[in-house]
Amino acid sequence: MRRPFIGKWDEEILFAAVIVRTTIDLHQAAGTYNLFTATGQDVLVEILSIRLPNIDVSDDVNITSISVQTNDATPQEIITSTEGAKANLTAENQIKSLAARRYCILKAGQKIELTIAGGAADEETICDVTAIYRIVERGGYLAEAISSSSASASPSASVSGSPTTSPSASVSSSPSTSVSGSPSGSPSASVSSSPSASVSASPSASPSVSPSASAS
Repeated sequence: MRRPFIGKWDEEILFAAVIVRTTIDLHQAAGTYNLFTATGQDVLVEILSIRLPNIDVSDDVNITSISVQTNDATPQEIITSTEGAKANLTAENQIKSLAARRYCILKAGQKIELTIAGGAADEETICDVTAIYRIVERGGYLAEAISSSSASASPSASVSGSPTTSPSASVSSSPSTSVSGSPSGSPSASVSSSPSASVSASPSASPSVSPSASAS
């Protein structure tokens, strides 16, 4: 999370308007998701805007609406479910908090959340969410949540890449170097062709290759 200002705090900086943004994908289960968190001190949220991508969600099957509110014991509505109704979720439409719901005080530790009602959008629908707020106490800022799209992409990359490269590289290099340095060219030809083909197909071939190489 990043702080909007570093260095000397004066009255002009303290009450200056700050813009912060994040993203959220509507193609996920019905539920409530974090957008921003008041960190350090209280902040005054002036306006919040959601911009849809060039994807029409108004004819999707399951999703019925989106709404934005705080997670206070008595939630403060920022964008209502009526304003975020499915009929309004058209391509590149922008849904903004109205003037009557501006200037929401968000206490330190409290969150601004988005609720998806009904179900997921039919396809990936990553929306831009922008908030304008003012710092009312030194050290306070509005921290953006990690976007759902980046969070979902991270684990799949690390899991798929690791197992495919690791076993093939370690097993194929080991037998070819140890046997090729042995007495003649005959065993190196027979062993190097056999293990490379069997190991790439299945890691379970590793034990059967090792004894044959050492015996020869």
